[in-house]
Amino acid sequence: MKTFLVKNLGCKVNQYEGQVIREQLEGRGLREAGTNESCDLVIVNTCTVTGEADRKSRYEIRKLNRSFPAARIIATGCYAERDKETIRKILGVHAVVGQREKSRLLDYVDHWLSESSDAHSMQRKELNLERGISRFPGRARAFIKIQDGCNKACTFCKVVIVRGGLRSRPADSIIQEARRVLAAGYREIVLTGIQLGAYGKDAPKNGALVDLMRRLVHLEGLKRLRLSSINPYDISDGLIEFLAGEPKCCSHLHIPLQSGSNRILALMKRGYEREEYFERVEKLRRAVPEFQLTLDCMAGFPGESESDFNETLEALKYLKPLKIHAFPYSPRSGTKANGFLDQLPKDIVKQRMKRILNLGVDMRQAGMREYLGRQVTFLVEEFDEETETVKGITSNYLPIAAESRLPLLGEIVNSSVKAVRSDLLIASLIGSI
Repeated sequence: MKTFLVKNLGCKVNQYEGQVIREQLEGRGLREAGTNESCDLVIVNTCTVTGEADRKSRYEIRKLNRSFPAARIIATGCYAERDKETIRKILGVHAVVGQREKSRLLDYVDHWLSESSDAHSMQRKELNLERGISRFPGRARAFIKIQDGCNKACTFCKVVIVRGGLRSRPADSIIQEARRVLAAGYREIVLTGIQLGAYGKDAPKNGALVDLMRRLVHLEGLKRLRLSSINPYDISDGLIEFLAGEPKCCSHLHIPLQSGSNRILALMKRGYEREEYFERVEKLRRAVPEFQLTLDCMAGFPGESESDFNETLEALKYLKPLKIHAFPYSPRSGTKANGFLDQLPKDIVKQRMKRILNLGVDMRQAGMREYLGRQVTFLVEEFDEETETVKGITSNYLPIAAESRLPLLGEIVNSSVKAVRSDLLIASLIGSI
């Protein structure tokens, strides 16, 4: 039996699509290679969100070629869509399948299999990303992609170029998929997408995001429903009301900020001003018990003055997010910002990144210390048999660990926080829920 390996880079959507690929390769009679085992086929699911992501994609392809010199390497995903020629020149790459033609991936696999004498009669099939998954190996939470593409065109972003416009999956298909992963033992589902909050706007018969969530929370076996990244303009009053009133919904949202300067937000074409962002977060904190915010923040966007940057720091201090995902502006060919004249020197961007990161560490430590002595619940995602320790995250996205002789994987447990060590709450278990 031929073996394969799927390497995913980038966002939760890529992680999910990698699992779709994995399950459909298994359906073609291939077996996933084990640790330290030779491999016949390698699928690299690339990312292009930043220049660093491009570099990592190239690095991983070269690394995998060194590890499996006899394997057939197929590159797919967003970077494969954006820069096919560069990838084709990398040693070991046999085929490049762009994000928009990902459905053809199995054609390449079938062509390779047909070279074997026992596979000539195989009927060719397309990769069906809409079929979904039945499990999510190595994770206690299952991701489910509910939509793809984006109807916005931020001046720094390549997503709409490589993934296209908004496309929502049928609600019934999502419900069926959720039932499969719950039957497999998962207790938390994470809804993900490229413009998650716009779900249903292209296909009203599906209903809005909150309508889908209302159906999901009633499924047998579900204990937690979590949303991945969502933009502030997609957070409706109805969604806030539902999050506040439904105990199965996690009390955490990742809401990209990008900048605290209205001038820079306008240049980015983000579609909101800082005051609108503040208003949404304030409403969430008033309505949703124990709500925690995480966000994205960019340093060094073209034309960002010291005054603009200081406004960003002020916004972050006001918002007090649990975690800041900070990244430097990265010029992307094909985007409007790539043509902006006022590109900042790298040393200034680096200094601003450092200031954001340092602020983020301070605020995260302060926020976590607020939970000392309190009782919290968390989903167990890891078990270290040697140290007899379980680890996981709370509903509001706090990382936590506790001593336990039992693995308790996939269970939601109650605990009492007794210490904060680095980036982790240390707790004592009280019992399962």
